[in-house]
Amino acid sequence: MISEKRAKMLAIKYRSKVPFIIRLAEFSAALAAGVDRWDALRQLGFTNDATFYRYLRWEERLRDELAAPDDDTPSDEGDNA
Repeated sequence: MISEKRAKMLAIKYRSKVPFIIRLAEFSAALAAGVDRWDALRQLGFTNDATFYRYLRWEERLRDELAAPDDDTPSDEGDNA
């Protein structure tokens, strides 16, 4: 789970991407329902390979950002320098 501070930062960063985030949620739901990845993209209105790949890059980028550790989370190693 990400911190509230990081969630707010990502919301600000991606606020212009709200339609994309809604599509990402719909895409994830379709995959969870067993729909083929490419069929799910086509159902969301993506009509050519370039659009598919751009969407997939954004999907990966957002997933990476959500999976990244919070900057304000203390490390396990401590500050014993």
